[in-house]
Parts: sequence; C-alpha cells; structure tokens
Amino acid sequence: MITSRQHRAEALSPFVGSPAPASVVALWLRAHASVGCSAPTGPISWLSRSPKHPTNPINSFPMPNELDNPIRPNKAELANRAIRKHKLRSFADLGACWGVNAGYTLDLLAKNEIEKAFVVDVTVTHLARERGTKYPQLSFVSGLFGEKAVMNSVPNVDALLMYDILLHQVAPNWDEFLTLWSAKTKALVIYNQMWMREGPTIRFVDQGREWYKANIPLKPTTPVDRWFDQHDEIEPETGRKQRDRHSYSQWGIKTEDLIAHVRSLGFRLDFFEQHGDFKVPWMKEQAFIFVRDP
Repeated sequence: MITSRQHRAEALSPFVGSPAPASVVALWLRAHASVGCSAPTGPISWLSRSPKHPTNPINSFPMPNELDNPIRPNKAELANRAIRKHKLRSFADLGACWGVNAGYTLDLLAKNEIEKAFVVDVTVTHLARERGTKYPQLSFVSGLFGEKAVMNSVPNVDALLMYDILLHQVAPNWDEFLTLWSAKTKALVIYNQMWMREGPTIRFVDQGREWYKANIPLKPTTPVDRWFDQHDEIEPETGRKQRDRHSYSQWGIKTEDLIAHVRSLGFRLDFFEQHGDFKVPWMKEQAFIFVRDP
C-alpha cells in the first residue's frame, strides 16, 4: 500500500527545487488532488532576526512600521536563484515593505552585483529607507501597484519580484496586473498563495460573506463583517471601493491559470516549487520563476 507521504514524495521528487515545465506541474496537481494532502516541507529557519521597531511617528496608523519580521529563507533563495542563474542586474520588488521592511531587496543587494533596484509599496516604511541608505543604487516608489503613475515611475528592469501580492490585486485584476507589469521585464519571480480546490480561478468576495468567513484564513480580530457591510463605500485613502481593498485576500488563483497567462505574455516557466499549506489545506504557497522567451 502506498501511503500519502510516499505518494507525495513520488509526485514531487522529479522537480522540487529544479526547473519545471508546465506539464510536470500539471502532473503534480493531479497527484496532489488524488491524495488530498500537502507537499512535504522541512522545518522553517530564519536568515536573521531584528528587534521590533517602534511605530514611525510619520505614520499614525499601526501598520507596517510595527512589523519587522525576519525574511524566509525559501523566498530569499527564490529571488537569489533567479538573479544568479540569469545574470540579472536590476529589479523592482513590488510590495517589498509590508512586514519585512524591504528585507528581500536588501538581501539581494547584499549578495549580488545589482546596478539598480526599486522598492515599490503603498507605504515605504522608515526602516526600509533607513536600512537602504547603504545602497546608492536603491530607489523607493510609494503608491498602489496598479496605478499608472506608479508603473511609470519604475523603468524597465531585468526582474520583477511579486511576493504575496497577486491574490490581492483588483482593478486591475491579477491577470491584467501581470500583463501591465510584465512589459517592463524579462523575468518574473512570483511567490503566491494558490487556490487548490476544483474549478476555475475565483474572486473570493463574489462567493458571499459566509463563504468568505468559512474558507479564507482570517485573524480573529479581522473586521470582515464590517468590511462586507461597507463594500459599496469609498475608501478615503485610495478612492476605491472598500470591496476592492488590497488588505483582504481577493482571488483564488489556480496554478494552471497563472502559468497559462504568463506563458501567453511570452514567458516560459523556468522554476517551480511547492511550499505547503497557507494556513488551510486548500491554499498552497508556491514559488515560480518565469523568464521571457528570446
């Protein structure tokens, strides 16, 4: 009898940590669905730990500056792998500051010969700017990623890092977002929480309030009922409907849909890796490197 652990190992062994064509990813998806379990993952260790930093007085809200989490080795190595293998010399890190204060950007700058780098986030934190002062090639761009003004502030670069942001993108939606930004680069480095249930990619809020509360990982303090009550109201900070707030998970993106869309933009899948559950079994953390076809 083949155990679920053995099944996982056999399904994943050909390609975890190595280049993966889309056909092999499809093989894993079928194997995963048949056993209903997550891929094996090793213990997590951290690259570094930094002391907590007090709230930046410039920002009165208790957001990014109160968080100073260590970067995760698997995510750091993903970006470094792309830079090393493809000899990339410039990049932009979208959503770089939240929780890690540009930690992945700083790690890349410390380990590679980078000529130009951009940190792009809605709020560029004090710690990110402070730690970035030692790198004159680093620039900061503040604003919503989907706004044309923000996109226009970032020139063409060798790589774009998109860590934990695709499932939050609305207007433009995740696929149009990729289309717009991909025109600026020859490599996409993506780490995202992917949707593993049967069926197509879905917009979470379209499924309703009770479905959202039952299926999407939420902290106990998340005011999700109030958010649903305010869906048609305008968020003052962004001028967008509350329904489209990027601070909430918005999309259940299927792995095959992501790969197919990026391939349609002229990229090939160079690397794929599975990192296990994102809090619930039906959401998985997956890592991708796409490179533009010559």
